[in-house]
Amino acid sequence: MRIGSVVSAYFQTCSMLLSNAKLRALMLRPFLAGLAVYLVSLGIGLYFFGEIRAVIDPELQNWVRLIVNPLIWIATLLIVLFGSVVLVVILTLSLLGILQVPLAKEVLQLKGFQLPIESGSVRGFSASLVWEGAKLIVVILIGIIAVLLGIFPLLLPISIILSGWIIGFESFDVALEAGGKTVTQRIKLILKNSPVILAVGLGGLVFALIPFAAIILPSVSVGCMAILMAEGKCRLGQESQVEGP
Repeated sequence: MRIGSVVSAYFQTCSMLLSNAKLRALMLRPFLAGLAVYLVSLGIGLYFFGEIRAVIDPELQNWVRLIVNPLIWIATLLIVLFGSVVLVVILTLSLLGILQVPLAKEVLQLKGFQLPIESGSVRGFSASLVWEGAKLIVVILIGIIAVLLGIFPLLLPISIILSGWIIGFESFDVALEAGGKTVTQRIKLILKNSPVILAVGLGGLVFALIPFAAIILPSVSVGCMAILMAEGKCRLGQESQVEGP
């Protein structure tokens, strides 16, 4: 899949959110949750700003410190912001992912993706609970590792990849749930679409560089993944259900 498809999907999502009143209404609760998490995590990060800075401070002497000090301050601030983004994604996509499902459904419908008739069962509900619990544990563990690795400049690329995977993985899972896929189908499709998941996740991190964009990142990344699904950019096999002209 081309990177241009991901970029286009992000632009389409932002355009749809700006122009569609129903989508904006569906994004309200995720937005408020993201805003609360972002402000709290940012406050915690700034509170421990000195401690984080001490970890990456090379303790250089004399005139060199005059040059390095501003760079250390900027690096520390970026780490705090990065950690806030990861926490927003974990809590609003993993823990509160159900808030994003209606938005994903609406995007899929707007893009012509034929949603199946909803039908539930006790067995399917139980499987979903187990999947969500297991997924939450894994995502939290990977998120903690990503934040800790982000403190060390040499390990930052690994941290970025892990964080991008979390964003893409959770966004795809929400979009698949909105598309009426069972837990078993979702797991298989996630394994088949690793490149798409990582591309959307890394694109989300770039999007989060915009000031305060991290607050709406979960909704935007879910919308982006829903668009890619509807446009046939994801490998859904016979699961794909796009209405013809």
